[in-house]
Amino acid sequence: YIHDIEDRISTAIDLGFIIDNDGSHHNISSPAGLNLLGNIIEGNEDSCNKNFYHSLDWYGRKVLGFNLEPKTPYQVIPSALESFSTCMRDPAFYRLYNRYLSYWYRFKETLKPYSKNEIVFSDLKFESIAVDKLVTYFDYFDSTISNGLPITSKQDADNLMIKVRQSRLNYKHFTVHFALNSDKAQKVAIQLFLGPKYDALGNLLDFSESYKDFYEIDYWITD
Repeated sequence: YIHDIEDRISTAIDLGFIIDNDGSHHNISSPAGLNLLGNIIEGNEDSCNKNFYHSLDWYGRKVLGFNLEPKTPYQVIPSALESFSTCMRDPAFYRLYNRYLSYWYRFKETLKPYSKNEIVFSDLKFESIAVDKLVTYFDYFDSTISNGLPITSKQDADNLMIKVRQSRLNYKHFTVHFALNSDKAQKVAIQLFLGPKYDALGNLLDFSESYKDFYEIDYWITD
């Protein structure tokens, strides 16, 4: 069943359009195409054809969650992977979403590359960039779990407070220093990304090999 859904999504990417409920085609090469594709993969309420594309995300969570089938509809206890608040602690989550990301990259390969004029900002130049040393450490974090207890009395619920303490990775505040030189006064958007510099063996990575592992940590607009 999941293979059928994956085939339909892959076909939509290769053909460049998504089939709506009434059989009409939606071009995913348009600026709105990325959201259209994401909606059918997630299978949310904005999906243009949920009956045909279903929800690959939901079925993946259900299969890899290894949850037991409930005897009644009133005793459903989702697995850690099926619950959105706990799914990221399951290692299968990252394998699952790595597979979903392959559809994004497959979709991006069908798009035309940006022209040089679209990506080069000739009026703006970075003179220098420096980042403080990033220091990480383990810190204690308290979580409230009172809501997960079977309490029937409102008075007991108001008076009960149970917390668990975990050791989590934290980091000290750091600053990014950069100097910009602009030919004229204008608004610009600045994005900061964090990614690996070395591989598991300590070898220096080329950006063409590691760009998929970068993620945005900050974004702002300035004059």
